[in-house]
Amino acid sequence: MATDTTMKPIRVVDKFGPFLLGRPIGAKIRECYFAGPVENWPSAIDFGGVKQATESCLDEIFGVLARRVGVPRVLELRIVNAMGGVRDALEYVLDLIREPPRVPSKTDIERILRRRRRRSAG
Repeated sequence: MATDTTMKPIRVVDKFGPFLLGRPIGAKIRECYFAGPVENWPSAIDFGGVKQATESCLDEIFGVLARRVGVPRVLELRIVNAMGGVRDALEYVLDLIREPPRVPSKTDIERILRRRRRRSAG
């Protein structure tokens, strides 16, 4: 049976305030609303009233969830009332979840290190 949180959007600001800063807050949000079975997760997250949310906080919520349960399930969550910089940070994090950056090759790393050595020598 679904819990109360699946019936309506959760309002993050009510429990965590208007400033969602850093990984520890993101972990608390994730543990509060997404610790149980996926079928008990809220279907929507309401960011109304949130004035600032760091990318690290949002990655701690959504990035960790994506690694645990898969990208498709995380992208099913509806995000509502995210405005301005909060919306921009969410879009950035969700874009990284959709398409993670490639891992640099050994050649890439060696090239970067050579470039840094030349700068420090010159």
